[in-house]
Amino acid sequence: MTRLILLVGAGFSRWSCNLPLVSELFDFNLRPSNLTEERRLVQLQKAYASWKNSNPGDHNEAFVRRSQGPHDRFNLTNWYITRKLSEPFVVHRSRRYTWYINSYHSGNHAGIQEARRLIEKLQRTSVTPIGIITTNYDLIPEYSLGTRGFNYGRIGEQIGFSPYPYPQPVYATGEISIAKLHGSISWDERRKYPDCRSGLTGKCLIVPPITEKKAPAILKDQWSLAGHLLSECSTLVVFGFSFNEYDQAIRQFFKRKLSPKAGIIFVDLVDPTQRLAPIFGTRATKFVSANQADLSQELSSVLK
Repeated sequence: MTRLILLVGAGFSRWSCNLPLVSELFDFNLRPSNLTEERRLVQLQKAYASWKNSNPGDHNEAFVRRSQGPHDRFNLTNWYITRKLSEPFVVHRSRRYTWYINSYHSGNHAGIQEARRLIEKLQRTSVTPIGIITTNYDLIPEYSLGTRGFNYGRIGEQIGFSPYPYPQPVYATGEISIAKLHGSISWDERRKYPDCRSGLTGKCLIVPPITEKKAPAILKDQWSLAGHLLSECSTLVVFGFSFNEYDQAIRQFFKRKLSPKAGIIFVDLVDPTQRLAPIFGTRATKFVSANQADLSQELSSVLK
């Protein structure tokens, strides 16, 4: 089988919904919902400022790594990261809640609409259902597709219930598989949800953005799904994914699993073809600038 696979990184979320890159995470531009969140922000700002003063040339991944503690303990930094990535999708009213995947909020959001257009154009160029692989924690692909458009590797899997006042089981029934290699702000270690409620509390299943990342065994099914998608891949579209040198697990995974017959299209600000030759070798590659006015149409034209 041949298949088009879309690999989305932080650049995709930045392009569509202006979510921050790791280098931009710690601006602390966050609307706290209560006194607990206010105290957490003040505490983390002090810790980050102290670390930055002592390590002026180091990157944010190093701070995140330094702040990690026991797996089963609350982690302030991880809470902030998932809270920050959830913020654009939070409704602050008499009660705080996050967008439901199938809600009108996502349907009316300009960034989600842009992501949806791109995914739909890719799907129209493919005879078989496309696949999506990501290390992002956000729900932009899910918001774009709705539960009738995607699955996490098992079509028909229940991922929670629709919101109050009419709770009903929610199933992911779509043909487009989404493999989330580093977890999601909509998952915890016991279940999946149709919103990013776990991102608000920080108690979600993620692999923090640190050097030498290693996915926990609980995400094994997602890595297996990604490996299956890559083995069937005829065209890999890499959108805003950097393949950082310190992330050897990801680099080696793609080097081993991607079909040797697959062509690659890079969508980014700068052509990474030469830099990523150690991973992709001499495979046929094309480059599409992410600065295109109508990126979805340009990418669709390149794929024809």
